[in-house]
Parts: sequence; C-alpha cells; structure tokens
Amino acid sequence: MLVLVTLTAALAIAVSVNADSIANICPDDVVRTGSKYLKVLDDKCYQFFVDPALKKTYWEAQITCNQYEGKLAMPKTEKFNQFLVDSLLDYNIIEEVFIGLDNLKNANEFMWADGKNLRVPGFYNNFEKDIEMFRPFRSSTVEQRPETQSNECVVLDPVIDSWRKVNCRRDMVQRLFGLKNKRLFICEYGEDDIDKEDADDAVSPTGDDATHNDTQVNDRPTLFQNPDFWRWPLRTIFPDFDDVVAFKTAIVILFTVIVLTFPEP
Repeated sequence: MLVLVTLTAALAIAVSVNADSIANICPDDVVRTGSKYLKVLDDKCYQFFVDPALKKTYWEAQITCNQYEGKLAMPKTEKFNQFLVDSLLDYNIIEEVFIGLDNLKNANEFMWADGKNLRVPGFYNNFEKDIEMFRPFRSSTVEQRPETQSNECVVLDPVIDSWRKVNCRRDMVQRLFGLKNKRLFICEYGEDDIDKEDADDAVSPTGDDATHNDTQVNDRPTLFQNPDFWRWPLRTIFPDFDDVVAFKTAIVILFTVIVLTFPEP
C-alpha cells in the first residue's frame, strides 16, 4: 500500500512539474490551445500535430508554426531526435512526420528551418560524408546519394528511427490523382526562434502547388473547359483534389488499360 501511495505521489509531482515547465517555456498562445500535445525538453517547447484531421502540406505546416513565432522541429542532435521519436510513439504515431529540413532554396544543400545548413557536428551534408556519430538518414545508397533533387523535404519515421527525403509537393501516386503531400508535423518553440518577419521569407510553393487558373480570361469557358467539371468526381472522394491535368491523365491511362485488357473480338 505504501509503495502504491509513493508511486502515485511521484506521478502527481512529475505531472505538476511537467505542467509548470510547459507553462514557463511554451508560448502563452500555444499553451492556451491545450497541453495534451505539448512537451518540453531543456529550454524548447514542442507541439505535436498528430491528429489526422490536422495534416498539412510542408508550407502550411511552416505557416502554422510561424503563427506563434516557432518553426518546424529541428532535431539537430541525437538527444532531440530520440525525444521526438519517443514522443511520437507515446502518442501511438507510426507514420512519417515533417521536420524542418529541406533543400527548397538550394537543391544541392539541405537547410534547417532556422536557415542554417546541415553541416553540424554529428551529421553529413548532402548525404556524401558518412560519419560514425548520429546517422539519422536511412543507410541505403538511395538515401545517401549525393545527387539530390530539388523540392525535397525531410520526414522523420518514428518506427525505424530514421529520416527520409520526400518530394515536398507530392509523390507519383499523389500527382496522378491530384493530391497534395499532407502529413503530420511537429512545431518547435524556443530560444533559437526566428523573427516572425522571417516567416514571410519562407519558400512558397510553385509549379504544381501554385494556384491553378485553368479558366479562360477573355472568353466564357465551355462546360468541358471549366476545371470544376473535371474536379468534382474525385473531390467527392479526395477533398484535396485540385489537379485537372492529373485527372485527365488518369482518364487517358484508364481508357488505355481498358482497351488493352478488353480488345475487340
């Protein structure tokens, strides 16, 4: 009985200390959103967006974090990386989440959300320099290849405790169906926070993620030229569907498959 009382008291103290730490370190506006998905390590506050309904694109996640003068989480050391992994598993999250690392400004150099490059102790930059310390990227040659592609973001996989490069906008399947690359993410608040005005300098999506304007400016579009005519079938199933070209491509591929599968007798 005494052991049970002692454990209960210790747990209550730990919860109280954690609540005090969150209140002291996390921004007030963030605390007001609720402390269930807030955690603190050293002098940094982390907000875990692990509700599937809150999935966002990389740029939307940046804006969400910037709202309270934060940024996407930057696990620059093994200690912080392990903390994020353990926290995600505590929340029963087994899917990849966005972290604040990308090559949007320079295809040949990965940069943290605070503007610093990946050349820090315990890392290798551009997947070229293999070192013995913290090696978060997957060990396959594909992940370590020096020749990187542009518009790549990094995601953290808590199940295998590693990072992976992904296209920031969408992968092949998402592109085919006109879907955006939306994922869970983690915001970081702390002493290294960038100035809020720096958020305005965040790289904005271009190309596929730019605003679509398929309608004619001078002429009233016909039914088949109206992009909404092509969007509505998949929008009923995929709310994020927005790529008319991808849908038309999918229709052509489907028609081709049907013709090849069921040739004329």
